[in-house]
Parts: sequence; structure tokens; C-alpha cells
Amino acid sequence: MDFVAIDFETANRERSSACALGIVVVKNLEIVEKKSWLIRPKDLQFDPWNIKIHGITEDDVINQPEFDELWSTFNGYLDGNTVIAHNASFDMSVLRCVLDEYDIPYPSMEYLCTCKIAEKVWPGRMNYRLDTIASMLDIRFKHHDACEDATAAAQILIKACNELGVSAPEELSKKIKMKIGKMFSYGYTPCSVKMNSSKLKVSECEIYAETDEFDENSPFFNKKVIFTGTLHSMTRHEAMQKVVNFGGIIGPGVTKDTSFLVLGEQDYSRLNGNAISSKMKKALELIEKGTGLQIISEDDFLRML
Repeated sequence: MDFVAIDFETANRERSSACALGIVVVKNLEIVEKKSWLIRPKDLQFDPWNIKIHGITEDDVINQPEFDELWSTFNGYLDGNTVIAHNASFDMSVLRCVLDEYDIPYPSMEYLCTCKIAEKVWPGRMNYRLDTIASMLDIRFKHHDACEDATAAAQILIKACNELGVSAPEELSKKIKMKIGKMFSYGYTPCSVKMNSSKLKVSECEIYAETDEFDENSPFFNKKVIFTGTLHSMTRHEAMQKVVNFGGIIGPGVTKDTSFLVLGEQDYSRLNGNAISSKMKKALELIEKGTGLQIISEDDFLRML
């Protein structure tokens, strides 16, 4: 097979709470198989926000098998293959966390992120969310249905291959200079793309509010928000602009008046051997001093927006 597209849905904010998985098999750049499963999480706790997103409830999965009972079936699609997902850092972390939950060794596979691919193949878009890119490419699907999302991701990669005149995801990764992610029995390495250093630098002094009417009920109103790591739903500049438009304050570093540190995906090759970024280290120090600073994930940031 050329590749397998996957998509997880989770019951709550814990990455190990997988409640649905969609798998789509592609051969010769044609979709040949679609499968989906409901999964009973070990901890049967459903967050109302997650239910609002995907519509899956405790009643839907209470009589379904747990992940470990389905793993032999899932692994048959993953092990030894190239796997893709949109915002792969999320889906791969769900896979790793739920495998850890059941003490199951990781499969041996390579993976790519169609969000990162879309950024390289179709630059300059407002954002690279799955629904945004699918709409741009005239891909119709039901968002947050695991099988439908996996199908949309597969179609995005197929169209990217056609756009660049290649016939396989490995050729595509070479053409756009993407490092293929890998998962193996004892760990993983993330997929990544090289960005121009000028694109990585955002000048906070150049970002101004696009309105003078602010929602004082926004959690970001009059609060200082700092970012560390790579966001996948939007660029850091776009995220900063949204904060400022809500009446928030942005800056280059974590200080005692910081309210939120938004934690994106960390590139450990840029941390010079450190386990955490300097911003994260400073934030933890301030939290210990009782400043009230909160460290939030990208998902939390999007919900607050």
C-alpha cells in the first residue's frame, strides 16, 4: 500500500482517552479501503466539550471493546507502513499515550503530517485546519467523524502528490524537504519541515489590534499571553493577532505579569540538550511562586478563543 491515513477522536483532554479511530488505505494514490471503530476508553469520562465536537457519548462506547482488544487489528494497518494524519502530532501522541496506557510496544512505522504538507504545497493560506484546506481543495466530508477526517487527510495528500507530480508520499517528502517522522518500539522522532529563519521570527511590536471594541468577558482580555513551540492550527503571528484582537497583551518572554503560556510542539533539536524551553522553565518557576500563571495546550488555546 502507498500509505494509511488515520484519525483519532478522544473522550476528554487526556490523549489516552481514544474513543474512535478511522483508517483509510491508499494504493496507487487511490482510496481502496475505509474502516472505523468506536473504542471504550479505560477511563470512561467524556468531557462535554469533546462531545460537542464529535458527538460521541459514553452510551455510544460503553459496550464497545477497549483499545487493547482491537490493537491486533489496528496494528495490521500501521506496522511497517507509511501513516499520515492531519496535525499528526495530535494523532501520534494519542496513539503513543493509549499504547502506554496498556503497556503495548509501539509499532514500527513512518509518518507524515498533511497539515505541514499543505503549508509547503499551498503557502499563504489563512490557516491550515483540516476543514479549511479541504474546502480549498473542494473535498467534501463530515468534520470530526474519524473515518471522514481520515479520508479528507488522505485526499489532501493525494492532491498534494498530484500538484507536485509525484507518485508516493516518500517522493513528496523529499520534494518539499520534509523530515519523515518515525515510530519504533522504544520511542519516536517527529516529522518536521525546515522554515526560513525570517518566518520563525515574529515581532510583537508590529502587531496591533484590528478593532477598538473588546469583549471584556474574553479570557484573554487585558491578559498577557506568551507562546512557545510550534502551533499547528495557525502561525504564531496569527495566534498573536487573535490575542491582541481580544484585548490581550503579547510579548517576547515570560515575566511575572504573564497570565498564559501557550505550549506548542517543541523541537528538541533547538533546545540545546535541555528537556524544556527557557520560557517553560521560567513559567514553572513563577507558578511555584504563586503568580497565577497558567500553562495551556494549543487545544486549550483554541477552546478559549
